[in-house]
Amino acid sequence: MKNKLWKQKWAAIFAMMFILSLMYIKTFSPEALEMVEKKTKTNQRCAMCTVPLAGHENTRFSIVTKRKKKIITCCARCGLFMLHKLKGRYERAQIRDWPSNKDIDAKTAFYVTGGGNIPCCVPSTISFAKRLEAEAFQKKYGGQIYTFDQTLQNIEKIIKKY
Repeated sequence: MKNKLWKQKWAAIFAMMFILSLMYIKTFSPEALEMVEKKTKTNQRCAMCTVPLAGHENTRFSIVTKRKKKIITCCARCGLFMLHKLKGRYERAQIRDWPSNKDIDAKTAFYVTGGGNIPCCVPSTISFAKRLEAEAFQKKYGGQIYTFDQTLQNIEKIIKKY
């Protein structure tokens, strides 16, 4: 029994180290991408930061790759960082609209990054279907408003800033 627990513990540590190391490379190789797709599906953990997806239903970010595989991240910050690393190798991405809790196209969303409301990863990145709602949120909690394209172009700078 002890041996089995020991193996499980080391396997989990190795998997976390592997996934965290993926955060520091510029793009994913096809093999690494396949590993990320499998990890998300089997473990129900964020493909980027590895937190359990349970409890992140209102911030979840979904990506469908060109190979028709689904990658799920816990929040917009992880999802946008994943898209940055995929370098265009995805078909579509959806994020939850913060006010309505409905799925919206990630490309049309507005993102408030770095505000005081932190439902998940730091820097917090909250998504909105409407710019007016993003502005109201920004007035209350602070942060910067970005479009999808602005966020992808500057994601590494945004994460390092906080």
